[in-house]
Amino acid sequence: AQRGMVVILPSYRGEHRKVDGKRSEGKIEFCRGEVDDAQAALHWLRAQPFVDGQRLAALGSSHGGCIALRLGAREPELRALVTFSAPVAAAPLIEHLESHPAQTFLYNGILAGQLRSYIKTTPQEHPEVYTERSPLVATNALKMPLLIFHGTKDHIVPREQACWLYQALISGGRQVQESWISPQGSVYRPATSGCPQASAATPAATPLTAPTRFVFLEGQGHFYARRPKETARAMALDFLQEELRDRGTDVLTLAHHFLAQYAARDGKPGLTLSVQVAERLTSYAWPGNVRELQNCVERAAVMARYGELAVDDLPERVRSYTKSDVLSADDVNDI
Repeated sequence: AQRGMVVILPSYRGEHRKVDGKRSEGKIEFCRGEVDDAQAALHWLRAQPFVDGQRLAALGSSHGGCIALRLGAREPELRALVTFSAPVAAAPLIEHLESHPAQTFLYNGILAGQLRSYIKTTPQEHPEVYTERSPLVATNALKMPLLIFHGTKDHIVPREQACWLYQALISGGRQVQESWISPQGSVYRPATSGCPQASAATPAATPLTAPTRFVFLEGQGHFYARRPKETARAMALDFLQEELRDRGTDVLTLAHHFLAQYAARDGKPGLTLSVQVAERLTSYAWPGNVRELQNCVERAAVMARYGELAVDDLPERVRSYTKSDVLSADDVNDI
């Protein structure tokens, strides 16, 4: 949010919200009703005048990663999707937890019981209920760029879950770029893949060009140590900034929308953008995102003396901006 992005952080159903400490409505369903909630939040965001509805992404960790993947399958127009340690197949996940109940300081056994209570049936009785909660069955619906993080020693959501996703994406036509993060936080290319069988899968005849990156955190479990976690967060921030960056025409579409709004308010009907102003708007980086653009157009509409906005009506920082390809991401806690 400090980078100018609008961020929604949904609470799971039935958990205590960070905003007011009150328990959120509903009961946890595990990657089912929570997806409906995330989709409703996405639709609300698109309706806000300060949000560019064409530049939205989803990010989730663990259960949130499952929610993000299922949301991406429903909303293929999302610009990007990032997950950390996401489960993609519900039935094998619970079977793993039940067969290793003492791992992660007995947490696996506790979590297995909780998940069973949320789903309220078994895979044998109602397999469709588990299939519905498994993003793996809908990978072909994921059209956006993907960045997937997973620890190589994750005993809660084992690496094989990430490898199943890896293989499904390759089979669906994606070309996967793989890298690793060392325990010291450095990024490197491994000599062998973290998912050998998946990386050797036969790709689809028609390739999908959307960027697809898998990042394995060497020796990390479900909860990452500080240095690799900082590196992963910085990589996620760089990825989102690149995929969510403005595409030029988006700026002009929003600028025309805001200009019509403020021109009507200020009694200046018919006020338009000059060619020179359009060039300045599309070349500026907009570190403050849509809100900064809105404030800029509002100011320019107030300053305008003629039938179209002039360059002199723009803030000085926009008038004198020189485009640079360098992005600063020195504070990884800003995600």
